Amino acid sequence: MGLGARLRGHDGLNTYNDSPSSHIEMKLGFRLLCITDRHAAGGRDLTHVIADLFRAGLRGLQIREKDMPLPQFAILAERIRILADGIPARLFFNSRIDLALSMNAGLHLPDGSDV
Repeated sequence: MGLGARLRGHDGLNTYNDSPSSHIEMKLGFRLLCITDRHAAGGRDLTHVIADLFRAGLRGLQIREKDMPLPQFAILAERIRILADGIPARLFFNSRIDLALSMNAGLHLPDGSDV
């Protein structure tokens, strides 16, 4: 698989993997990036799925709930930040520069973004 290959896991999260990924891991600190999609989580609470992934060794998570209203998104983001405390996980937000700055997280800007 090349960089950016997309897989849909049984847990409702998209994963991006690069192999060999030594260059990626050295730059980012992780080899696998999971992208959230609560609609595909099979009815499980998204934070429970993410907690399981962190326990399994996940170190890269992009929070991408495009259709979630900001108040709920901010609550979800804070819950995930708390889960990530104490582990070397990197968090990224889609288009939410305010949350990325306030939580010292990364930011993903889609093509054509005006930010």
